[in-house]
Amino acid sequence: MNHAIGNPTSCRYPSPLWLQRGALLPRMRTRPSYADNLRCLTEDQDVKYLIVQPTWFSIPKSTPEVQALINDRFDCSPAALIPSPPSLVVCPARG
Repeated sequence: MNHAIGNPTSCRYPSPLWLQRGALLPRMRTRPSYADNLRCLTEDQDVKYLIVQPTWFSIPKSTPEVQALINDRFDCSPAALIPSPPSLVVCPARG
């Protein structure tokens, strides 16, 4: 989806599967793939947007660490959101 809407990434896991599972199953946070997913939020400084499908991944239900990484890097406040289809939330990268 990221590439199709003009937000390609070099991230190995652009889908937050491990972050989603880590919020529900703490043992998943010890997996190398969880760390890979965390790097998706911090490593590529050229990323312009965070694209979230709220029916699949809930930022408020994610771990405090994930919420902090998202908040530090992206502005998901209602005033900042980029217009998008109703099934997506598009948060711009911070300055």
